[in-house]
Amino acid sequence: MGFLSGVNFLLESFRGGNLDGSHYVSALSSKNLSIVQDLVLPLDFSETPHSIAGCCKGLVCLDDEEGRFVIWNPSTGEHKELHVRSSLQSPPGADESFFSCSGFGYDFESQDYKVVRFMEHVFEDEYPRFEAELYSFNSHSWKKIHYPYQADLFHGPSIYINGMFYWLAHDIRDHMFVLSFNFATDQFSSFPLPVDFDVLGTDLLFIELDESLAAIVYSCGGTELSFDIWVMNNESWIKKSTFGPIFDVDRPLGLWKKSKFVFEGSKCELLLYDFATRKLKHLGFENDNLKEMELFPYVENTQSLRNLLGF
Repeated sequence: MGFLSGVNFLLESFRGGNLDGSHYVSALSSKNLSIVQDLVLPLDFSETPHSIAGCCKGLVCLDDEEGRFVIWNPSTGEHKELHVRSSLQSPPGADESFFSCSGFGYDFESQDYKVVRFMEHVFEDEYPRFEAELYSFNSHSWKKIHYPYQADLFHGPSIYINGMFYWLAHDIRDHMFVLSFNFATDQFSSFPLPVDFDVLGTDLLFIELDESLAAIVYSCGGTELSFDIWVMNNESWIKKSTFGPIFDVDRPLGLWKKSKFVFEGSKCELLLYDFATRKLKHLGFENDNLKEMELFPYVENTQSLRNLLGF
């Protein structure tokens, strides 16, 4: 069993057509962000629709449409599937119930990895209802937790930072806000976005900047894009900087070394923008069959899952 080393990011991508496409997770070099290797996903996750629920302390949480969860350590190649029954059930009268978004993080107080996930209940003549549950690796069980919002989550912008998880949410009136979860208290909270996102054509990416939540805000569409960097400070958003316009980029994917931004280009390639020099560099990754691309910060961890999770 070999170790994965010198890696700074994991790149999740979907390549190919609708029928024969496959999911990939690639390791990017910490030196120059070149692709070190395409990693072998656990079980059949490369051939089935799935998402990365989060990366935390070197572990990756994968989930799929069937509600399966797998904890995976790319550094060692180990994985463990959670075979524990959910604490949530479909309520009477619901036409459909299904798991939607999830998050993965660490409780520093109890030294416990945790998974939080949401279930949506659909009714014919009323708004959907939402519930949440939490998995603790210390207790190896799910428990229902209080979710005080009638709000759904977007599958895109989400991030784990220092014991907290953040999602982009919208309520039944389509008002958008930030939903957060504290893994130490097992409680949700919410706060406004840095700008009014009820206006069409605005998008964002959550990033970590100086160990705090930050957001790259930009307008969608067009051949050139400009970007605002907002940082959360004492429960308030502060605009830190603005850069651009940049030509031939579709959207930001992440931040590297505090001043370099990774972008998805208009030709489905990886690009690196240097904030100091205002130069755009091609990172050498381009795929005509690429459908989706997401970037996740990653920290290597060579400990076994038995030591980390108690399996």
